[in-house]
Amino acid sequence: MGTPAPIRVPRGTGLLELNVAFAGLLLAGCGAWRLPGSRRPEPPDVSHLVPVVRRETAVDRARHRVTRTRRQSGFRVHLRRPRPPCGDGSGDGSGDGALLAVVLGPGLPDDLATRCAADPVRTDGTPPPPLTPANFPDAVRTASVLLAEPVDGAPASAAIAAFAPFSAPSFDPGLRLWACDIGLLLPDPARFPYVRLALARHRPYSLDPLHLSEVTTTGFLRLLPDRTITATMTAAGAIRLELGGPVPSDVPGAGRTAVAASRRVLATVERRAAGGGDLDWTGTGTVLELTCVPTARSFTWSGDLVPPVPQLLPPSEYRLLVEEYELRVPDPAAAPAGRRPVHADRFGLTVSRPGRLVLRE
Repeated sequence: MGTPAPIRVPRGTGLLELNVAFAGLLLAGCGAWRLPGSRRPEPPDVSHLVPVVRRETAVDRARHRVTRTRRQSGFRVHLRRPRPPCGDGSGDGSGDGALLAVVLGPGLPDDLATRCAADPVRTDGTPPPPLTPANFPDAVRTASVLLAEPVDGAPASAAIAAFAPFSAPSFDPGLRLWACDIGLLLPDPARFPYVRLALARHRPYSLDPLHLSEVTTTGFLRLLPDRTITATMTAAGAIRLELGGPVPSDVPGAGRTAVAASRRVLATVERRAAGGGDLDWTGTGTVLELTCVPTARSFTWSGDLVPPVPQLLPPSEYRLLVEEYELRVPDPAAAPAGRRPVHADRFGLTVSRPGRLVLRE
């Protein structure tokens, strides 16, 4: 081995220049250091949020059958990009590794934690179980963090499920907002509770108790149930419809009669002029109410719809709209029962050569 050459320091070099040079050599040899943040992050600026669903379509051409499935997937939170405080070091609001955290904790005050509530118009007032990090399978990080706010005068901690909100694909140029999908998995798919999220900006590399920003609570939103609709052309020219999915277990009464009275499913054939817009669809007068039928595990709504004779002139487009409504009486003395939409889906229809409306596969 050769003798190492001495480090020559030019004359006039001060102590500051030597420290800077030494720090550069040290970082080059050991890699970049991440210093813990000493400033509490700014809270998320939430614009609005909406329920998120995943849709799947399967086509069986041999049986002339189309199956459409909707699965609930949680919520999409729309955010305005935060403006970091001076000295934060985050640059554009995301360079410090900040995440969007769902704050959880049944023992925390309502303004500090996410809440899951039962439908107030249902007869069974049993509250759903509290949410835990296990209910958020898509979280990039779960942890227990110390809150900056004391609870009842004592330090308190909260469980969090954190998501990455500021990646490039999540920016919506039309809304000029950032979107963050928060996947939520419920243990009981037959309950459709209302959820109010408690959100905070979470910076993992911070000093205690500066990991979490102040908590921002959203409004209550209801999760949507999973639904599957199958449309099949029969040999007689009718369209066989079957709608299935989890049914709430807290409907008044029991059995098929009670479940059938809790909702109404309608199938409607609609038309519009060729090339028309989404608001140009109008009913043709052909409407079928599907019938509730018990199955081995749940219930389905089914029926055979006979399409009308298509209008050839002027050229028109046709579709089959299926809507499910939940019937509720908020006040037992009120009549008639109100209804609210639970699910809606549509199938394309086309005119066959003999001049009949058939299912578009």
